[in-house]
Amino acid sequence: LLDRVEIIRSTKVTVREVFEMSFEVIPIREETQRKLRCYFDKYINLDIPVQELKQEQIITSLNGMIEIASNDLIERVFSIFKRIVKTALIKEYISKDITLSIVVPKSHKIHSQKRQMITDKETIEKMCLLCENHFSSPYDKKQFPLMLWFLYYTGCRPAEMFALEKDDIKKDYIVLLVFTMFKILK
Repeated sequence: LLDRVEIIRSTKVTVREVFEMSFEVIPIREETQRKLRCYFDKYINLDIPVQELKQEQIITSLNGMIEIASNDLIERVFSIFKRIVKTALIKEYISKDITLSIVVPKSHKIHSQKRQMITDKETIEKMCLLCENHFSSPYDKKQFPLMLWFLYYTGCRPAEMFALEKDDIKKDYIVLLVFTMFKILK
């Protein structure tokens, strides 16, 4: 039996194989497995024996991501490396955790602003039709589409629109000014 254990320990098992074994050793949902496989294929993709995996290779992989990936993605990829190392430790393919002293690098990616959503008239018309079919009250059927058109043409945020009062809207105004968004109740 001891000879068999030594043979298993000395068997060269690739990083990819240990990664696949990790789903049996440390079970997770199938959807999460699918996502981790995608990350592995895109950012790690190592077929070297797990015994030859070095800290420098992990650090190089993570540093290679700092220009293109977010901090969350870098952390996710590092968690895959930790999962591989933990599985290899449990299966006794390696004897020490090489991820313990690794400092995860921070992303240098420039955070883009939220994308601008442009809504066209056709979308507003579809939403109005949906409102007519959804609301049971005749008042809501009539008012909600008007609110959508108001938001579309003025560019107001919903909170700004709801803060408007009758006195805020004048027929001779070309520009609608919204001065208060919330009223303080006493």
